[in-house]
Amino acid sequence: MAITDKKKGVWGLDQTFNKINQGSIWDYSGELALLTWGSNEMGQMGVNHIGNPAGGNYYSSPIQIPGTTWDGSKFKSYKNHSGCIKTDGTLWMWGENESGQLGQNNINTPGNSGLSSPVQIPGTTWSTITRSSTSSQSGSIKTDGTLWIWGGNGSGNLGQDNRTHYSSPVQVPGTWSMASQNEDAAAGVKTDGTLWIWGANWGGQLGLNQNADGAATVKISSPTQIPGTTWDYAFLNGYYGAMATKTDGTLWSWGYNAANAYGVLGLNDLTWRSSPVQIPGTWATGADKFTMKYRTAAAVKADGTLWAWGYGSYGTAGQNNIVSYSSPVQIPGTTWDQVTSSWYAVFAKKTDGTLWGWGRGDRGQLDNNAAINYSSPIQIDGNWPSFVDGGSYTVFGMGML
Repeated sequence: MAITDKKKGVWGLDQTFNKINQGSIWDYSGELALLTWGSNEMGQMGVNHIGNPAGGNYYSSPIQIPGTTWDGSKFKSYKNHSGCIKTDGTLWMWGENESGQLGQNNINTPGNSGLSSPVQIPGTTWSTITRSSTSSQSGSIKTDGTLWIWGGNGSGNLGQDNRTHYSSPVQVPGTWSMASQNEDAAAGVKTDGTLWIWGANWGGQLGLNQNADGAATVKISSPTQIPGTTWDYAFLNGYYGAMATKTDGTLWSWGYNAANAYGVLGLNDLTWRSSPVQIPGTWATGADKFTMKYRTAAAVKADGTLWAWGYGSYGTAGQNNIVSYSSPVQIPGTTWDQVTSSWYAVFAKKTDGTLWGWGRGDRGQLDNNAAINYSSPIQIDGNWPSFVDGGSYTVFGMGML
């Protein structure tokens, strides 16, 4: 809830956001909260219920996740589950749990909607959460650089040299700076700048110059190195593709890129790649500077421009059309800072703290009090000093009340 400083009374977040952005006498309270909107079919919004009690399975404007000590830079939305670290270093998860991805040493019965309120994973030294487009796994890095992952492991994608499922965190050897997961594979950058990958090689997504086809006969259950020592950040999408930046500002992609991937690798063709290939340009480095969810990709360049490519039927390229692009096309503006996406929707923040979204909005993902698709950026209500992250059809952000 938000309290105005002009008129006594407690008001809903959607009412307050709307009034502020209409230029009325209302203003923000200055308090920060973890907010969420979009689909809630599995309880992945973490608001203690499934769906929307008022009707339907989604929210088209933000609602607050209870709690006041969430760390606004340390939350991630997976496919149908989510997680966030609090300022005290504790890690909390919620949503779907059919593969033990909530790390509670149990699983929910298949078809069960999951856990709709945050539950704690033991420990007080959690630092970052793996960025992911998976429904079956989760992961987090501790302050000492150790990487822990859990959930489904059918392709060896938990990096344990086996295919055993784990419903509690298990450690992947090494000292890591970041990690990413999709349904069948995982990747991580170690603190020495080396990039490692493991799991199933669908479409050549392991980047090891092996088996660039759909058979995935290659399955590696322990981390294997991709050549190079200056990798910065890597991400695996949900459609057997991968993308990574190096510290010199170069951007690389590889994996599945057939016609039904719509050029998501950004290489101006529909050719599969089983090892990294450079996307032209000088790109921003660090977390949240590029995204690759399912068949949509976007990235920020070093000059603050934003570029998108891939599947365009929902307007996800932001070009005021529904055309797909196999190479990057520019979104207007030069002050873009961070970008993420959900399935067929893109969200980007500017340096002034404004948040913008476009693409698929049929489940309220674009936060416009409606379920509408947009093919060019629209501003999302609110003030966003921290970043947002999107799951399949759910979005989270640390916003100002």
